[in-house]
Amino acid sequence: MPNGLESHHTINSTAAHPASLGADSTKTPLTPRDLINLPRLSSPAASFDGRSIVYTHTQYFEAERKSQKSLWLTYLSPSARPLTQAAFNFSDDSAVWLDNQTVAFLSSRGGSGTTQLWTVSTGQGSQPQQITRFPITISNVRYNARAQLLAFSAAVYADGSMEEAARRDSAEKTSKPDSGLAYERLFVRHWDHFIEPKKQNLFVVRIRSSAAGHYQLEGVPINLMAGGELESPLDPFGGVSDYQFSPDEIAFVSRKPGREQAWNPKTNIYVVSTDGSTRPRSLTDANPGVCSFPAYSPDGKQLAWLQMSRAGYESDRNQIVVAPRRAGSSSADADSTTALAAPRAIAARWDRSASSIVWLPSGTRLLVTAEDQGHNLIFSIDLASGTVAPVTQRGSNSILKPLSDQRVLLTRSMMHRPTEIYIATIASSAAPQEQLQQISFVSAPMLNAKRLVEPESFWFRGANNTNVQGWLLKPVNFQPGKKYRMVLLIHGGPQGSWTDSFSYRWNPNVFASAGLAVVAINPHGSVGFGQAFTDAVQQRWGSWPFEDLMKGVDHVSRTFSFVDTNRACALGASYGAYMVNWINGHTDRFRCLVSHDGRFSTEYASFYTDELYFPESEFGGVQWERAEAYAQWSPARHIAHWQTPTLVIHGDKGKWYALQRRNVPSRLLYFPDENHWVSKPANSLRWHQEVLAWIQRYNP
Repeated sequence: MPNGLESHHTINSTAAHPASLGADSTKTPLTPRDLINLPRLSSPAASFDGRSIVYTHTQYFEAERKSQKSLWLTYLSPSARPLTQAAFNFSDDSAVWLDNQTVAFLSSRGGSGTTQLWTVSTGQGSQPQQITRFPITISNVRYNARAQLLAFSAAVYADGSMEEAARRDSAEKTSKPDSGLAYERLFVRHWDHFIEPKKQNLFVVRIRSSAAGHYQLEGVPINLMAGGELESPLDPFGGVSDYQFSPDEIAFVSRKPGREQAWNPKTNIYVVSTDGSTRPRSLTDANPGVCSFPAYSPDGKQLAWLQMSRAGYESDRNQIVVAPRRAGSSSADADSTTALAAPRAIAARWDRSASSIVWLPSGTRLLVTAEDQGHNLIFSIDLASGTVAPVTQRGSNSILKPLSDQRVLLTRSMMHRPTEIYIATIASSAAPQEQLQQISFVSAPMLNAKRLVEPESFWFRGANNTNVQGWLLKPVNFQPGKKYRMVLLIHGGPQGSWTDSFSYRWNPNVFASAGLAVVAINPHGSVGFGQAFTDAVQQRWGSWPFEDLMKGVDHVSRTFSFVDTNRACALGASYGAYMVNWINGHTDRFRCLVSHDGRFSTEYASFYTDELYFPESEFGGVQWERAEAYAQWSPARHIAHWQTPTLVIHGDKGKWYALQRRNVPSRLLYFPDENHWVSKPANSLRWHQEVLAWIQRYNP
C-alpha cells in the first residue's frame, strides 16, 4: 500500500488489532459512510510457487456513485502495488496464474460490452493483452498447467454454441415485440431473476505461450455439456468452486434436469473428459442429498467432494467423501461411474458441516473449512485416521493455497477486522495457539484511524436446557458505570449463524459505534454447534429460537450490568425478520423493531416461494397435508397483539399494511433496484441511516 503502511506482523489469537484499542482519543467510530468507503480485498490468487498473490481491490467513490475494480500484486513482502489500472468504465477481476510471472484475468475493458480474458505480466510497466474475443461474456475461469488447458463458463442455449447465443440474443433484442415469458414447469424464478432458456456450460480450450512469452488460444473451445440440460456453475449462487480440473477430466456440480428441482435441492457430481469425447456422467445418483465442491488430489488419482445424506434438506451436515480413481481410468470409460473405487467418508463422526475442501501437497491430508461455535475455521484432516485438528482458532477463515503440508495461505476477517491475507502454520494435532503471519493490509490506512470493538463470546442455558452461544459488543466509547441502550441482532436462515466475521451488511461495529450495546445470539437452528442443534429449528420456528433469544436477553441483563435491556430494540433480516414479526405478537419488551425482508405469514409459504423444498423441509411436508404445521408459527395469526413501532424494509408489504391499519407507528423502506440484500453502496448508506434513525427515534 502507499505511504509505507504495509508491514509484516506475526500475531496470535489474543493479539489486539490497532483499530480495536480504545486508548487513543484521536480515533473515531466506524460510521456507515466509512463502511461503504472501505477498500475491499477479494478473489485472491497465489502463484504456483506461492511467492506472489494477486487480488481484486475494490474502491467505492461516493461523489461519482461508482466503484473501481482493479488487480493488485503483493510478493508476500511489506508492499503491494496495482497490477492493472483502475477505471470507472471497466472492471478487472477473477485472476488466475498461467505461470509465475503471468496473470490471466476477466475484464470488461475493450469496449465490446462483454467480459473477456486478458493477461498481464507481473513486471513493472506491463500492459494487459486481450486473449479471448468470444461473442458473449465468459466467467468462472480455471487453468490446468499440466494439461495447458483453460476452462471457463458461458451462458448458451441447448445447442451449446456461443456464436448462436449471441445471434439469438441480438435477434430477440431487435425483433421480439413483447416481453412475455411462458413456463410449463418450475423453476419460473429463482431468487432475484426469472429463469431463461440459456444455461451456464463449461468450455475448455488449449492455451500456450509463444516464444515471446505471449499467451494465445490454440484451436476452438469445446463445450463439454452441449446438447443436454445440465448447468454448471449452478444458478443463482454457483461459482468457480462448482467444478475442478484433473489433466484429463473435469468434475462438476449440476442438478438432474426436471421440474423436481423446485422441491428437491439434490445436486450430483458429474465427470467428463476434457477432450469432449464422452457425455457427462453422474457419480452420485445413489446419494439422495446435495453434493458439492469436487476436488482432485494433487496427483489426480483421487477425487473428494462434500455430500449431504438426506433428501429435500439443504442444511444437512456436509460429509467429506474421497474416492480413488482406478489406475488407467478416465471418463472415457464406457461407464464413468466405474472409474472410481467405492467412495468412503472421512472423519464420519465429526459433527461439523464442511463448506470447502483443499488437498495438501502430499495428498495424505485435507484442509477443510467449517463453522464451529461462532467461528468459521480451517481444519486439517488426516485421510488415514480421520483425525481432525484446527489450523485456525478464531475468526472467519477461507483457504487460499497450501504452500506445503506445514503452511497455508488464507484469508481471514473478524467483526473488528476486514478480510486480509495471512500465512498459517499447519499443526498435525491441536496446537495451544494458532500461528499467523499477516500479509496484506488493504484496510489499514483507513481503519488505523478508527476505533472498532472486539466481540466477546458468552454462553447461557436456552430452550430445552441447551447451551446457547452469543456475542456481545460494548459501545465504542464505553465507560464503566454507565448504562447503554441495547440492540438485539437476529440472523437469517434459520440455519445460519453470527460468526466472528466482518460484513458490509449488518455489521455489529456500526451499531456499537452509534453508542449501542450489541447482542447477537445463535439460537437453535444455528450452524456450527452440531447437526442436532441445527435441525432443532425444524417445525419449531417460533418456539425454541424465540425462547433462546428471550433467555439470552435475560442472561445479558443479569450478567452485564452496563446493558440496559429495558431500552432495547430487536432487528433481523430474512428468518431474523420473521422472528421480529413473531416477537411483535408475543412480547412488548422491545421499544422498536426493524424487519428486513422476512415472512409475515407462513401459512401459505409454499405458494409464493421459488424453493419449495425449503418450506417442505421446515414444516414437515406439503402444505395441503401439513396445513396446521404451516399455520402454527405464522406471525400473521397474532396481528391483534402487534404494538411495537416497526421499520419494515423490503419483503412482504402485508405486514406494513397490518401495522398501519392497527395504527402502530411504522415506516416502509423499499429499494426497487435491490434483491434480498441491500448491496449497492449508496443504498447501504441510506439503509444504515434509516435504521439508526429509527432506533434513535423510539429508543433515545
